[in-house]
Amino acid sequence: MSIKADKINSIIDELKIKRINLDQLEQRSKVVIDAIETKLLTYLSKAVNLPSVATITPITDSLNALYNTNLSANTQIIRSMEKEVELLAKHGPDDQGNVPESLSYDVLGKLFQQTLNREVEDFTNDEGDE
Repeated sequence: MSIKADKINSIIDELKIKRINLDQLEQRSKVVIDAIETKLLTYLSKAVNLPSVATITPITDSLNALYNTNLSANTQIIRSMEKEVELLAKHGPDDQGNVPESLSYDVLGKLFQQTLNREVEDFTNDEGDE
């Protein structure tokens, strides 16, 4: 393999690690969000009087920060996947070791599914075998 291919593979491996870390952050923040939402809704439903703004503001501010963290993690995961697909499409060899000259929709779809470690479905068969 060439030095360029080795460097690309190294970058892709780093992206995968960062994506795993971001996915863990997204999952952890979702657990906390769910717990806070449940407690807040329980508190509000059991309150006899409308709670004061001073009581609720820290909770809603915390939820807002968690929502933003969760959204940011999701955005970064998507960007990581897009970058990985871009690198593979631009520089990655095909099954025969040839670097593709042009990128078609099918090639991009296969590369994207490979980055997700999914089985690649053959969408070129129009006979409808399901």
